Amino acid sequence: MTIKRTLILFFTFTLFFFLPIDGKTSMTDASTYSDFCQKAAKNPDLFKKFKTYPVYFGIVENGSKKFGRNYLDIILEQTPELMQYLAAFKQNDLYGNPKTYFYPETGNISPTTLRYIKVASDLKKEFGSLDNCTIVEVGGGYGGQCKILSDLFHIKEYIIIDLPGPLALAKKYLEKLQVPNVTFIKHTDAIPAKAFDLAISNYAVSECTTAMQRKYLERVFASSKNGYVIYNQIAPKTSIYPTKSQVLSMFSEFQIPWEEHPEKPLTANGNYLLTWN
Repeated sequence: MTIKRTLILFFTFTLFFFLPIDGKTSMTDASTYSDFCQKAAKNPDLFKKFKTYPVYFGIVENGSKKFGRNYLDIILEQTPELMQYLAAFKQNDLYGNPKTYFYPETGNISPTTLRYIKVASDLKKEFGSLDNCTIVEVGGGYGGQCKILSDLFHIKEYIIIDLPGPLALAKKYLEKLQVPNVTFIKHTDAIPAKAFDLAISNYAVSECTTAMQRKYLERVFASSKNGYVIYNQIAPKTSIYPTKSQVLSMFSEFQIPWEEHPEKPLTANGNYLLTWN
């Protein structure tokens, strides 16, 4: 297990085991992480370097140079045309002081930005153009995936559903980068009854409780024409989190025509990708 992966597990399980579970909806629905995001959104000095703090990079900003290389190789293989947008993509590293590495094809860039580009590459390959689409992302982090997709496509509306703290941070982040047409919805608020063109959730919905996952499947995924969801396997083995078989059963229950794929590159044992169209 890599050092960074160990950090991810440490901070995640710290949030879970040392904070009360009553009323929690996910592993990151804890005051330490969410409050940090709120503070980073309000404090200009903290915002400048929020990606360097353990409480944050242990959950979101955690890519290694090796994974960055793996992401870049996939991008170059399946959608080399995306490299023409590299200057715009690298704007994702302007705020938060992320750890960057040098790659001959890109110069200095963060592995997290390369991950977002790689996901965009997968989406373009799988679903084609996302121009004029309504996209919903469950667990949007600081808004990096939204920023990268908005560089590539003219998106009609991009909806991010998350905890209050991360939403505040994403709102400030995307406003700084002047990303248009973004709607922010608190995870406990009502989700609009509308059809979505694409649903995304990477390493997020899998950390939600069974009750919250059912909510997202019923109100978001089942209403989405297309979907791309990466499930990780770091949720504690307790009754409030579903097993993989239970997850797949719920997808079938809500008549979502899922297909399972291996995560590429595999960032942790047991991770898997679900898509539908």
